[in-house]
Amino acid sequence: MDVLNQHLLPFRLFKIETAFLSFLSKNHSPIYAYQAKKFLKVLDGNNNINSIFINNFERAYGSDAFLLKENHDLFIHELQQEIIKSSRSISLGDLFDNCLKNAKLLSYHLKLLYENPFDQKLLKFQFQHIKNLANFLYDNPKVHKPIYTTIKKSDLHFIYKHPLLSSLLLLSYIKSHHIFNRQETITLFIVSYLKDLGMGLIPEEAHNHNKLNPFEKKVLSKHAKNSQLLLKNIIPLKQNYLDIIAHHHFLNKKIQEYIDHQTYETEDMTLRGAESVLVTAIDTFVALTCDRPYRQSIPVFEAMSILKHVLSEDYYQEYKDLLLFINKF
Repeated sequence: MDVLNQHLLPFRLFKIETAFLSFLSKNHSPIYAYQAKKFLKVLDGNNNINSIFINNFERAYGSDAFLLKENHDLFIHELQQEIIKSSRSISLGDLFDNCLKNAKLLSYHLKLLYENPFDQKLLKFQFQHIKNLANFLYDNPKVHKPIYTTIKKSDLHFIYKHPLLSSLLLLSYIKSHHIFNRQETITLFIVSYLKDLGMGLIPEEAHNHNKLNPFEKKVLSKHAKNSQLLLKNIIPLKQNYLDIIAHHHFLNKKIQEYIDHQTYETEDMTLRGAESVLVTAIDTFVALTCDRPYRQSIPVFEAMSILKHVLSEDYYQEYKDLLLFINKF
């Protein structure tokens, strides 16, 4: 490669995690790695990809691979075709393996959506297939715990892992307590899964530390409201569900007061309905009990102690039922 093309190459590539490659039988784009401050072509286009290649690539170059931007749309198409095939066959064969594959594929697709949060086609595709996944999970409660445990331990980035974990735990709780009908439960799964879409307005790398710049802090503080705006009129959610998304951090200030032993000005202490309380409480529980790149998780009993402090006064029954459920899950 001549010097000019070598300098232009970074502008022609997009980054993916090697985990994406495991679902592609063939690469249409050459695959590049980054080493010693330059990009190296590791595999020419139109070659078969297998686990041996992926393992060797990761040992030599790490988990980041690079493809040509001109093949980006084709890459998305192939990933979506894999999701469609997975959704259609999810009930055939090993339910756990099928569900795990489908959930991971959707998490990879969610990454693409977070990178392009204004892309309505990506959003509508994500919506349809998380709805399919929710229906499968509703009918197969035996896979809830093993899927939750496996995804929690996986190397998925937390911003793509968290939506699935919180939504799965929410659905499992609702199903076990027979609180809402099937349609309402599926809708709440979707609400929980997409409630952090506004996080996509911040680069993924910024979520790897807790030292955001002023602009990133401002965007992060408004991500719930931004999620509502990104979804409104695109995804068929009624206003009450969009409001749950916009206010799904309504407990945050009480939690921060409890942790910091300080009192902060609270803008909105309006009592919420059961749906909003459950979405928020389970979202908080999952966030506290899962690792972040910049902090470790806390034990389940500590997380429930925090929730007791912020829920027991106004939402005692919801807290008690959630505590019993978590202890059995």
